[in-house]
Amino acid sequence: MKKNNDVELQRVYEKPLTVFSKPIRVKKLILISITGMFLGVLGYIEVNLIAWIVFAIFFLALFIFALILNQKSILYFGEYSVEASPSGDMFLTKLHGHCSKCGGHLRIVKKKKVSFIQCENDKKHVWNLFENYEEEKKKN
Repeated sequence: MKKNNDVELQRVYEKPLTVFSKPIRVKKLILISITGMFLGVLGYIEVNLIAWIVFAIFFLALFIFALILNQKSILYFGEYSVEASPSGDMFLTKLHGHCSKCGGHLRIVKKKKVSFIQCENDKKHVWNLFENYEEEKKKN
C-alpha cells in the first residue's frame, strides 16, 4: 500500500534524438553551434548579406539551448521535455505524474547538481528524486 506522501513519475514516451541514425550529444551540439556562429559572422563580413546574420543568430539560439540543457539536463516544452543523459545523449520524453497533495502535474527540477521532483501548481510540494528508488532497491 502506498503512503499518501509517495509520488510516481513515469516516462510515458521516450525517443532518442538522432541525425542519420547517430545520437546527438550535447557537447557536439555546442561545438556545432559555435562553428555555425563563426561561419555566419565570417560570411557576413565577406559578402554583407543579412542571410548570414540570420544564420549566425540561429546558431546562437542553438548554442544557448545546448548550454542550458547541459547545465539543467532537462528542459520542458509543454507536456514534452528534452533530456540529456549523463553521457550527453539527448532524448525527447514525456513525463507523467500527479502530486499526491494537490493533484498537480509533476516535473523534475535540477538546481546546483541536486535533482528533485516538484509540483507545477505549488512549488512547496517537493520530493527527493532518488528517495523512492533507494527504498525499492533495499526491498529487492
